[in-house]
Amino acid sequence: MPAEPARDEPGRDVPPSVLRTIADNLHVLEDRSGRSERVVAELLIETGRRPDEICALRYHCLRQDAQGKYVLVYDNSKANRPERRLPIADATAQLVRGQQEHVRATYPSTSLEQVALFPRDYRNRDGKRPLTAVNFGDAHRKFIDLIADQLCDADGSPYPAREVVPYSYRHSYAQRHADAGTAPDVLRDLMDHRSINTTMGYYRVSEKRTRGAIDMVATHQFDGQARPVLGAVGGLLSHEHARLRVGQVAVPFGTCTEPSNVKAGGHACPFKYTCVGCGHFRSDASYLPELKAYLQQLLADRERLLAADELQDWARRKVIPADEEITQLRGLIRRIEADLQDLTDADRATIEDAVAVVRAARATVSLGMPQVRPAATRKRDTDAVDD
Repeated sequence: MPAEPARDEPGRDVPPSVLRTIADNLHVLEDRSGRSERVVAELLIETGRRPDEICALRYHCLRQDAQGKYVLVYDNSKANRPERRLPIADATAQLVRGQQEHVRATYPSTSLEQVALFPRDYRNRDGKRPLTAVNFGDAHRKFIDLIADQLCDADGSPYPAREVVPYSYRHSYAQRHADAGTAPDVLRDLMDHRSINTTMGYYRVSEKRTRGAIDMVATHQFDGQARPVLGAVGGLLSHEHARLRVGQVAVPFGTCTEPSNVKAGGHACPFKYTCVGCGHFRSDASYLPELKAYLQQLLADRERLLAADELQDWARRKVIPADEEITQLRGLIRRIEADLQDLTDADRATIEDAVAVVRAARATVSLGMPQVRPAATRKRDTDAVDD
C-alpha cells in the first residue's frame, strides 16, 4: 500500500510578528514577576539556549575572546557538555552586565563565585539557588496569557498563545539564522549539537509558511519594465506551487512564465536569456540582491570592454552591455525599492519577513534533475557515512 501523504506540520518557532509583540511587552513580565524573569526571557530570545541553561547561569558567565568579543559561558546539561561558549552581541552582553549589577547589589555578602545570576525569590537568603526552568515557565505562561489578545501572525490572524512556550525561542533563534543564510554546520555549532541532522530539524521551513510568504511577495511583483504584475499571479502559484515552490520557473534575477521554458524547467529559453527585456520575466523584492549584483556586473563589463584596445568596433558592439538594458535594470531596481518605501512600517516588516522565508526556501530547492555518480564515488560516500 502507498505511504500516507505527508501532512504539513507547523514548526515550533514563533513568527517574527509575535516575537516583536512579546519584546514590546516584556515590561508586563517584569512588573508581574520581577526583573530576573524579564532578563531570562530576553536572553532566551537572543541566544537560543534552553530554558534550564539560562536559568542556571552563574555570575561569572560572561567572557571575552582574543578579539575582545563577548561570549556566554553555559553548561549544556542535556548533552553533559559543561563550559560551552556562545558568541553574543554587545547588546546581549549588556543585559548580562545589568543583571550582574542587580545581583551584586541584592546579595552583597555572598561570594560572586557562588551566587546565581538569576537567584530564585524564595528560600534563598544568600542567592546561591538559581531560578528553576519550571518556575520561569509558570511565570512566562501567565505573561503570555495576559498579552494573548495582541499576538498576531504575519497576515494579522490571531496566533494561539498556547504555542508560545520558553523552548519556542530556541527554535526561533535557529529559524532566524536559517533565514539569514547561516550554513548548517555553523548553525550546528551555535546550537551546540553533535549531529547535523538534529540541527536540520530545527530550522525546517514548512510548506505552509513558505506558501504564505510566496503569496505575500507575489503581490509586489514587477515585470522587466517595472510595471506591477497582479493579474493571474494567484492562479499560477496555485497550480504550479507543488512543482516550483518559489514561483513559476527560476531564472537569474527572477522568474519566467514563457511556456516552453517553464516546461523545460528553465533550460529552453527561446530568446537567449535576455530576461530583463522579455515580457515573460517577473521579479520582486526577494531578488533585489541578485538584481543589484547583475547591475554591477554589467557596469564592470562595460568599462572593461570599452578599455579593450584589442577589440574591433563591431566585436565590441556585439558583446558590450546595451545602454537600454542597464537603464531598464536600474529602473526595475528603483521601482521595487520605491514600492517597499511606500509601505507602512508594519507592512514593510511583514514583506521583509516573507522575503527572508522565500530566500531560505529558494536556497534549499534544486530545480535540476538528480545525477547518478560513478559507483566508486558512491562507495566512498557510504564509507564516510559508516565512519
